[in-house]
Amino acid sequence: MRLLYNFLLTAGLILAAPLLLVKPKYRGRAAARLGAGLTAAPGGRPRIWLHALSVGEASSARSLVKGLRGAYPGGTIILSTTTRAGSEFARRQLAAEVDHFVPFPLDLPPSVSRFLRRLHPDLFILVETDFWPNFLAALRRRGIPALLVNGRISARSFARYRRLRWLFRPLFDSFDLLSMQTAADAGQMAALGVSATKVRPLGNLKYDPASP
Repeated sequence: MRLLYNFLLTAGLILAAPLLLVKPKYRGRAAARLGAGLTAAPGGRPRIWLHALSVGEASSARSLVKGLRGAYPGGTIILSTTTRAGSEFARRQLAAEVDHFVPFPLDLPPSVSRFLRRLHPDLFILVETDFWPNFLAALRRRGIPALLVNGRISARSFARYRRLRWLFRPLFDSFDLLSMQTAADAGQMAALGVSATKVRPLGNLKYDPASP
């Protein structure tokens, strides 16, 4: 199934290439997400990579990032975002705690491999949402644990996940632990076939202090 996914993803990028090449704001971001100019993460251990899609997810992650910084003062915290607004927000709000800010790679195998080689994380934490098949599969192959925190499933998303279960269930199974906002969210994840031993309703990071 991932072969079909990669074919469709590549075709979509080819169709979008004129827009990405013509508009400077897209061109620079796309090149960075392919790995252009990516620098290695600092050498502290553990290296914890958090990903927040945009501003809302980066805001949710603040208490967790601060908690991790306090728990691992000698470690390296890497934070990625997908959108430009999310990146700007994260740099303003978390500059004191985060060691390395990066864009999230495009979900192409060469880009994903380049990021993982350069950043070499010991743990990956996804905040809320932004599931990518090639990236999660690469983590699994390398034995890098993956956690979902502040997970949530809207009614619309649940319907889509059920309809495309062949695609989404392997993604959710890639995580070692899925921390959901509510018991209802956890129940929906279990209804999709994810093992109950992996799913925990642990509250909302926006309102509950994080305990690493």
